[in-house]
Amino acid sequence: MKNKDRTNIISCCIVCLGGLSHGSMLSWPAETLQQLSAPNSIIGIVDNSILSWIASINFIGCMLGSLLSSVLTKVTRDKVLITGASLVTGISWIMVGLSTSVAMLCISRLMLGCGNAILMSVIPPYITETAPKKYSGLLSSMYALSLGFGLIYSVLAGRFITWTLLSFIASIPSILLGILAPFLYYPQEDDIIARLTRTIQYEPQDESRVTVRNPGTLFFFLASVFIASGICPLSIFGEYLFMDQRTFKVIDLTLASNISQVVGGMVGAVLIDKFGRKPVLRAGTWVCLLSNVLLSLYFSTTKDSHQCPTSPGSFLCWSPAVATCLFFLGFGGGIGNIFFVLLGELIPPSNAGKLVPLITFYLNLLQFVVLRTFISVEFILGLTNIFFIQAGVNIFLLFGIGTWIPETKPGKVESMDRQPNYGTIQPTLDVNRYTTASGSGLEDQECVLNNTSFFSSFRVTLHDIPEDEQLI
Repeated sequence: MKNKDRTNIISCCIVCLGGLSHGSMLSWPAETLQQLSAPNSIIGIVDNSILSWIASINFIGCMLGSLLSSVLTKVTRDKVLITGASLVTGISWIMVGLSTSVAMLCISRLMLGCGNAILMSVIPPYITETAPKKYSGLLSSMYALSLGFGLIYSVLAGRFITWTLLSFIASIPSILLGILAPFLYYPQEDDIIARLTRTIQYEPQDESRVTVRNPGTLFFFLASVFIASGICPLSIFGEYLFMDQRTFKVIDLTLASNISQVVGGMVGAVLIDKFGRKPVLRAGTWVCLLSNVLLSLYFSTTKDSHQCPTSPGSFLCWSPAVATCLFFLGFGGGIGNIFFVLLGELIPPSNAGKLVPLITFYLNLLQFVVLRTFISVEFILGLTNIFFIQAGVNIFLLFGIGTWIPETKPGKVESMDRQPNYGTIQPTLDVNRYTTASGSGLEDQECVLNNTSFFSSFRVTLHDIPEDEQLI
């Protein structure tokens, strides 16, 4: 392995520390809400309404952070943005741990969501640009895997330590990333050609990079099925869904499901570079579909109290726990993992600063809406219908995989936006007997039709070149 590749891999792994913070933020309420509502809580007496705001206000921060990152990515280098957002996130975790009132806790969680959203907008594209092509799928999956480890940490550690200490420990990955970020490898700063081509709004024609028409629309679709696939009810409302805890405890199921998600992500991370993104995404979606169908059938047998109709420990009583773990296994290896992989691989670098923050905003907006409205929707539709609808969303995703989502595995690409190369003029930075390059910009180059090296690093059609510069 080359030294440069080794440096790139280490850099990709280090930035995934941001995923640990994000995962901890999402699962932090699972154990701490009970501590916050205790009579001796240092923040005072809180009711269920206040607890729900403490649990969900970070999504508002994520939406604000997503919008803020769309501006910052245009005027700030990735090095500065990752460093600043990491330090803000680390400080926010410390503020959470030091909170002595509901107001301070909510403000801290708001800042925490803002910082994590900025990192979420920057890290997946950074990994895609930095990772060696041979390991691109594995390294692009590391962010989702680190997010899963963050989920496990908060749920597991929250059983044994206070929410204050839990928050202090959660700040360590963010602070560490803030310290190391200035020393990471940033390809756009080292590659002068990449900077120049980005400035003149032309991108290298990399035959291994897949293009797709309307990438923004595609990812709004993927974000929608991401949230509507069933992840929110099963990850957030376990206490409400599985009230009958005679067979299994919800907290044990939460930990088991998070572990299943990480295991699924690890399996998917290994397989996507071997078999491709689409086969793994399709397999994970089938598992989620089966799980939603099983849960829909289970809730059709229960009453309003969600009590298992048979004796505790029976196959029927265990079925929702098995189905939930299966769902997280498929979700972790499928869309929950590949969403972040495709986010870096399908969005062109020139549009990443605009599209990725908008997609991140939309993703967090959907999570917030589901979190605030699920109980009301369940009262109207019932759990049986909700999980049946989620199964329908999984089927909708299966159709999308076959017709809309391209394969991005290097060496096995499917471009959805390819055009014929006939009649194109190929400017090149090489010097040969057909083409001379006196400068790095297109306005300084003499471009002629090169019959011997038709394919080169750029593809510019005839109508892209001013008439006074066309030499035929």
